[in-house]
Amino acid sequence: MARIAFCSLAFLACLLTLGCGSGYSTVTGTVTLDGAPLASATVMFTSEDNNRVATGFTDASGNFTMTADNKDGVLPGKYKVSVSKTGIIEGQSPAMAAAGGAVDPNYLKTAMKAKAAVGGPKSGPPGGPGGPGGKGGNTPTAMSKEELPKIYATPDKSPLPMVEVPVSGAVKLDLKSKP
Repeated sequence: MARIAFCSLAFLACLLTLGCGSGYSTVTGTVTLDGAPLASATVMFTSEDNNRVATGFTDASGNFTMTADNKDGVLPGKYKVSVSKTGIIEGQSPAMAAAGGAVDPNYLKTAMKAKAAVGGPKSGPPGGPGGPGGKGGNTPTAMSKEELPKIYATPDKSPLPMVEVPVSGAVKLDLKSKP
């Protein structure tokens, strides 16, 4: 009995020493476009089997840190790498553009007619978000537009090299305006 208790304590001590760990590895890196840091871009790691995704967002210096499943880091494995950066163009609310959503052309057409009919900004089409009977504040004003060559934004087509996690050192992603 004493031997079982000792073995159990030894096993517990071993676990505490090693730590259970989350299994997630820290992944950081830098994205450049034609040699210059790329700010406000989204970096996405997609597992080979397409079952796991991790994301990171670049700062003003092009630096990013990956997160997955609301945790810092990435689970071990091989990942396809994609990068996208969107800007805002006429036809969608800034909130929808920030979320990467697209505008229903009929919604946009109705909203623009309503705006033109009163000669100024309108809160949205009747019965739609922001219109009479709607929730307000979602006037379509801009849509998102990809600012990088589209080949970088598609995991299965991206020319960027795969990354194996855990990585040794920072990941460097060098994009070209004309890949």
